[in-house]
Parts: sequence; C-alpha cells; structure tokens
Amino acid sequence: MEQLTYRMMGAFTALALLSLPAAAQETVWKIQSLYGTGNQVWDEIEAFAENIEKMTGGRLVLDIAPAGTLVGPMGTLEAVSAGVIDGHLSYPVLWSGIEPAFAPLGDLPGGFDNFYQWAEFYYEAGGLDLLRALYAEQGLYTIGVGTGGPESIPSNVALNSVADFANVKIRVPAGLSGSLMANLGASPVNLPFSEVFGALEKGVVDAADAGSMSYNESLGMHAHAKYVLYRSPHGFGVLDLSVGQAKWDELPNDIKAIVELATKTFFYDVVARVNADDAAAFATVEAQGVTIIDWSAEDRLKFRQEAVKIWREHAEKSPRAKEAIDAQIAYLERIGLL
Repeated sequence: MEQLTYRMMGAFTALALLSLPAAAQETVWKIQSLYGTGNQVWDEIEAFAENIEKMTGGRLVLDIAPAGTLVGPMGTLEAVSAGVIDGHLSYPVLWSGIEPAFAPLGDLPGGFDNFYQWAEFYYEAGGLDLLRALYAEQGLYTIGVGTGGPESIPSNVALNSVADFANVKIRVPAGLSGSLMANLGASPVNLPFSEVFGALEKGVVDAADAGSMSYNESLGMHAHAKYVLYRSPHGFGVLDLSVGQAKWDELPNDIKAIVELATKTFFYDVVARVNADDAAAFATVEAQGVTIIDWSAEDRLKFRQEAVKIWREHAEKSPRAKEAIDAQIAYLERIGLL
C-alpha cells in the first residue's frame, strides 16, 4: 500500500510538471526616447524600464536609448515601421507631414487647463483611440500616451494677457503653435529645444515656449529671462510610447496587460515628478528676481478662443484632422472650457 502511495505521488508530480508552462523566453525591445539623459523625465524612463522587467519577471526587457543615439529624432517612425528599432517614445506632432491629424493629437495649443482634463480626453473620451488609428496606418501600436507636465514660458516681456504676445519673438515647438502665435501678432521662431537656451541668451528670441518651469530652471534658462508665464496657456504636448504592431502581437495577453498599465503609471509618475519639482523651483526662480505670472481662467479662455480659429483651419487639411479636432472641441465644450 505504501509503495502504491509513493507511485501515485510520483505520477501526480509528473502530471504537475507536465502542466507547467515552459520557461518563458526573454523578449527585448530596443526603443529610442525623445529625451536625452540627465533630466527628470529620463529618471522616470529608467524607473519605468526597471518596473517592466520586475513586473514581467524578466520576460520583457525595455532597452531604451537616449534621443538620437540609434536614429535621428525625426527618423523613429520610419525606423519602427521598417523594424530597425522596436519602438519609440516620441512626439506625434513630428509626423504631421504624413497625416495632419498628428498635429492636434500631439499638441493642441490652448486646449487643456490641467493634466486631469488632458488625461480624461485621452484615456476616457477617445483621444488615445484616435491616435492609435493614426499609428496603425504606419504599422505601429500605441501602448499609451502621456505628457511632460505643465509647460512654462521664460520671457523678457511681461506676458500678462493675450494682447501682450504682439510683436514678441517667441520660440515655438513644431505643430499648430506657430500659426497661433502669428495670429496673435507674435513672430514665431521654430527652434529645436536644444537651441532654446542659446536663443534666449543671445536675444534671438524674447520668449520661449519650452518645457516645465523646473526643467527650464535645470538648464539655466531663467538667468536670461525677467518673467515666467507659469502653466503656459499653450497646454500640454503629448508623448507616446509606440511599438511595431508585430512586436505587440507577439506578446502574451498577460504581458500586454502589464505593459499597458505600467505605461499609464509611468506617464502619471512623470507629471507627479514635474509638479513636485516645479513647486520646489518656485523659490529658486523668484530668488533670481524673476517675476512669475499665472493667468486667470478668463485670460485662458480668451487664448483658447483665439486658438479655436487655428484649430478649425487645420481641420480642413484632412478628414482625420477634422475628426481629431471635432472630438477635442466637443470634449472642451462638455467640461465648460468652450
């Protein structure tokens, strides 16, 4: 009887072992970031990659390279589509020449007053689905979207109202911002972020629509600015984490769920980090004699109403651009911002 029991136990053990999945194979994704090293967002990128590896038990590893180290910043979409790299952390506006809808879904100047409005549009009101449809046409799957947090405008002109933009030479990012600033009477100058410090220092521009206040402070921009328009009415630029569709399809469903949740958490962590750093930067910026300006809701509405004119012009460029802008206008009207 005892011998039979041991045999039964051995049989059960063998069956149990047969039912266990084979050792999971490690998958490595090579991804290029829009950000370089040595800043608050890069810190969160590194933490994100570590979290993915831990949460998946090493089954998925994100090998994230700094900006420009694998391909040029403007080349990541083509590189992912061709399978040269597996994914990118990028700025959708860069692909507006391929499809105009990438511009309003990547950076809608004047759109949202705070991060929570922005996040609700993308994660609850269909914004992410619209962006996924655009990237799908290029052979990519967009895992999630985020933002670098509320931006600010270091300036040598007091930008106390919409009217104060008139005749101001201002650095603007790619996308709709240039058209909006020109419509406000400003002289927009399209410069990459890497050139903003020098442009302020040399007086090439009077103001710079750039990064968060703390990020700008870390680069020393406020040494060449008398004012800061905090929580710029420009709004929030969009970041996306996208990978080749085939790479996404290869993942088992449990890993997909982990990656999507971790990506959303990562982007929320970026904003939390930026908000905390901005709060700490206030005293430093003020100690330099810089005047901090924060617009009222009324001034933000006036800016947004001017922006809508530019949005509607852009909506005529393609059916998808119209769909993207109509969706955002409908959302803004629903929450009382238009």
